[in-house]
Amino acid sequence: MRDLSGRYLLNGREVWSGPNGSGKQYEVTWRAGRKVGSETLWSVTGAKLWERQHRDDGTTVWTQFWSNGQKKHESTWRDGRAVAHATAWSPSGTVTGTWEFVDGNLKP
Repeated sequence: MRDLSGRYLLNGREVWSGPNGSGKQYEVTWRAGRKVGSETLWSVTGAKLWERQHRDDGTTVWTQFWSNGQKKHESTWRDGRAVAHATAWSPSGTVTGTWEFVDGNLKP
């Protein structure tokens, strides 16, 4: 796809396969050069390593996972800076920490 200035922009679904066709390893959807919806990375064994939810408001929720599938960390980002609430969990699902960020700075 090209924009009005003639630049080429990514548009549509992008999928990477693992080594030797071992299954889907990465997936994201592009709309006019921007990532939209879910962006996901899986290990070669098929376990979800992390997922980013690209929201219409310009924020991205980044969730990382333990090997057992439980959430490990979750945080919200805008323009490369942490914003809002962030949480960490143990492999068993117990919350081990919470933080608040404002424009990339840890809130006191």
